[in-house]
Amino acid sequence: MKIAYLCTWELSSNDGVTKKIVEQVKAWEGINHEVEVFCCCRNLGDSLLKAKCYKQPNFKSLWSYFSGPEKLISDIKKYNPDFIYLRHELYKPYLRRLLKKNQTVVEINADDVLELKLLSKTSIKSFLRYMYHLRTRNLLFNNVKAIVSVTRELAERKVFKRFNKPLIISPNSIMLNDNLKRTKRHGKVYLAFIGSLTQPWQGLDKVIRLADILGENYVFHIIGNSNGEKNLENVIYHGYLQKAEYEKVLKECHIGIGTLAAHRKGLQEACALKVREYIAYGLPVILGYKDTAFIDETPKWVLEVPNAEDSLENTETIEQIKEFIKNMKNYTVMNDESRKYIDAYELEKRKIDEICRLLY
Repeated sequence: MKIAYLCTWELSSNDGVTKKIVEQVKAWEGINHEVEVFCCCRNLGDSLLKAKCYKQPNFKSLWSYFSGPEKLISDIKKYNPDFIYLRHELYKPYLRRLLKKNQTVVEINADDVLELKLLSKTSIKSFLRYMYHLRTRNLLFNNVKAIVSVTRELAERKVFKRFNKPLIISPNSIMLNDNLKRTKRHGKVYLAFIGSLTQPWQGLDKVIRLADILGENYVFHIIGNSNGEKNLENVIYHGYLQKAEYEKVLKECHIGIGTLAAHRKGLQEACALKVREYIAYGLPVILGYKDTAFIDETPKWVLEVPNAEDSLENTETIEQIKEFIKNMKNYTVMNDESRKYIDAYELEKRKIDEICRLLY
């Protein structure tokens, strides 16, 4: 199959989304599909991802916004893919030209309506973006052949089901390399959290609360945007780190912490990329939600705590966390254990096979 991967993203940031696309493409090529990535972005900088990049149109030039980047459209036409794999984004009028002429599958990673509604309260620009999205999202979903959802919960939401499109459930995945050779540290327990203050559903404030409750024998490494939190002696803020830099931090850690506040955007289920990274590096994980990969069975190296605002005020939950850390702090999750849950080759093959079955 020839697959055109279409997205609008700042690939030069080399963030989690970029890394996800890199690994999807590697997996698809590894199972003998041909893939070309076409990306609209504001900054045409260096990226981990090999892609054809185009300047993103904007409202400053109404003609370019409505007609779109002609080079992108002509390049996809020339490439002549069997289908377009679109990472869900804000609708752009030029997308209609592509969707009408190409079989397209859209990947959803969040409840876009709820997420933009939450963000709409932060600024006028965000509010206008939300209103525009409400009035245009039908134009995208009405013109795709199928929807790929990273969780079962998302697939069941009315905002997607009402389009009556075939739904494929395919949780996020990651390439499994050798587990990190972790530095053995005795005495204190070291925990890692990768997250952002700008997204309240990440639950950074709850991670800080957990650090406060557990006390000085538990050291928390916070990686990402993290300004203005409570200053505790057992919390170390690293800011944003590149992969090579945060790998050094994770080598010293015993446990990884996933999102603890998914309830803030109305979710009970998720499949965060950072959690797959923790596991791929061999770290047991603490999660504040049900992970799609573990719905049918939960391995011993995963602890799921209640997904509620006051979850950490529950003595029983704190005792569960302490017991889990005690039992798992020196445990390394080996690839053979995690492969069926998170390996990109296995999960992406299933997804592409299902897409091909639906389209052909």
